[in-house]
Amino acid sequence: MENKPFYLDINDDDIEKYQRYFSQMLNTADIKNLTKWSQGLEYNRAEYDRSYEQLEPVLDKAEEDGLVPFNLQIMFEQYIFADVFKREKCKRRWVEKVINRMDEDFFPDPYAVRAWLEKNAK
Repeated sequence: MENKPFYLDINDDDIEKYQRYFSQMLNTADIKNLTKWSQGLEYNRAEYDRSYEQLEPVLDKAEEDGLVPFNLQIMFEQYIFADVFKREKCKRRWVEKVINRMDEDFFPDPYAVRAWLEKNAK
């Protein structure tokens, strides 16, 4: 059974707004520390928690702007788990990249990320 595209509720007109908020998320969180965590390396747990706390206002603002914060969260987690070198090349157009994900790509499937988030929700 083939999965439906995950980001069906994102209008083409909103891609730029999603990208803007996604970029804010990258500038807000400690990406280096979160990447260490995603790779199973030693990381700073307090900074990890602080990063996610600092993302909440960005997600709230995105929701006020008419976006779906859960979509942004999934995109962010896809970035954290993506190949470090390849994601850097695509970060300025990350939203478009994840919306148009290939069957095999250098970052996880959004359905896998959603399942992980639901399983590990606080």
